Amino acid sequence: MKNKYSFDLLTKQKFPSNEAEEFIFWKMLNILEKGTIKHSFDNLNELYSELSFDDYYIAHNLIASKGKRKIFKGRVFISKKNDLISFLNESFTINDVRCFLISPVSPNESEYVIYIDEEQIHLYCS
Repeated sequence: MKNKYSFDLLTKQKFPSNEAEEFIFWKMLNILEKGTIKHSFDNLNELYSELSFDDYYIAHNLIASKGKRKIFKGRVFISKKNDLISFLNESFTINDVRCFLISPVSPNESEYVIYIDEEQIHLYCS
């Protein structure tokens, strides 16, 4: 499985290595899998009122399996809050929404993860 989604609409900063991307992704996915839904949003504007940090990780939640082993096939980027908002607005407008995980870049970044796909938006807490 090859990930052809390139985040072209997002103004982003790359990680120094793929290992850092994978580490952040698995941390975010762990919160999603083991955490609880703190809040569900009806629309993006409701979500935006909750974004209080300057920088966010955004990950394409794409996983392949090889036997019992899970392999991260997506990408993770760092984006400024306003760039992230513009990206999400444009993605929904052109109907190109993927399964995204979003988390703040902060010392306590593992506190919560936002899950977004074409049908739902949830905030998960650890």
